[in-house]
Amino acid sequence: MSARTLRWAVLGTNAVSASFSRALATVPGNQRQAIISPELGSAQGFAARHGFSVALALDESVFHREDVDVFYIATPTVGHMDLCLRAIAAGKPVLCEKPMTISGEQLLAVQLAARKAQVFAMEGMWTRFNPIIGQLRARLDRGECGDVMAVSMQVGYVRAPENRTDVDPSCDALSDFGCYGFSLALYLFGRPQRILASGRTRGNNGAVEHAHIILAYAGFSFLLETSIVADTRNALEVLGSRGRIAIPASVIDPYRLESRGWDGASGSKLRGRMERLGHAFVDQFATLHPLRGSGFRGEVAELARCLDEGRLESEVNPLSATLACHEIEQAARTSLRTGQWQPLTQSTNNCTVQATIE
Repeated sequence: MSARTLRWAVLGTNAVSASFSRALATVPGNQRQAIISPELGSAQGFAARHGFSVALALDESVFHREDVDVFYIATPTVGHMDLCLRAIAAGKPVLCEKPMTISGEQLLAVQLAARKAQVFAMEGMWTRFNPIIGQLRARLDRGECGDVMAVSMQVGYVRAPENRTDVDPSCDALSDFGCYGFSLALYLFGRPQRILASGRTRGNNGAVEHAHIILAYAGFSFLLETSIVADTRNALEVLGSRGRIAIPASVIDPYRLESRGWDGASGSKLRGRMERLGHAFVDQFATLHPLRGSGFRGEVAELARCLDEGRLESEVNPLSATLACHEIEQAARTSLRTGQWQPLTQSTNNCTVQATIE
């Protein structure tokens, strides 16, 4: 637990900002200090609903306020880089909602600025901080399902037409939802060797509405389906030589695992029936489950820990992982356009800042 109270400023008054603010209120040592929006009235209404001390209109002065210690950025993706750079220039740590930037080049600009200013920066990829994802990784590392033979993941929700404009890259299926799959694949299995993608695009800039992506590893493939025009299963399944481990919906905010051993290791038929009944009961109250939103809480705790230890990046979600997600996304776009497998060579750039705050 942090030895000090961190005073947070939240940029943006959307639904994600609301969810993050509710989670922030439950993590000791963190204060909802300022809510910031281009429209002061929007900020004032949000502050009243979510318990912020101050409501502010967005201008340069907000980044230099002495009553703010850290910024959470949850505005549309197209403006993330600029806001990150402004906060970093003011010497304020940054947690930026995914995707942190719209391209790898923009991410590198943020990384370079943070490194030069010796300021902490991290993308808010909340799945990496969810305890269920941590349990899944630990079980895979222990070899509980044996050799991995296949992985499948679906993540996608219908976006309203007004939220699917060609000018906003954050509304593209690959950047909006596919990034969850890219990040999870990297976190669980490391960097894939090559990528093949197919799907449906629209508009002059080829924005992706629905895609099927194969991330090829040695001995197995990670199959990812992502969409902004269809509600997918939003689940993940790992098939191995000894069993199956799965995360049912919602894979981006999970609260339980399912498993089954091929050799009967999971127990008797009666035990299996009892487990299924237990899962069905828990699912009836899924929206109230204490693990819901835990990824947000984990991000907040991780930032506080890193600041206490003088770290400029998180080992759980370093900027090198964020860059790798951009590289996978770009390879998928190229494959979708050409219909060809795309190799994914090891990045020559090392984004991870090893230095500590002096």
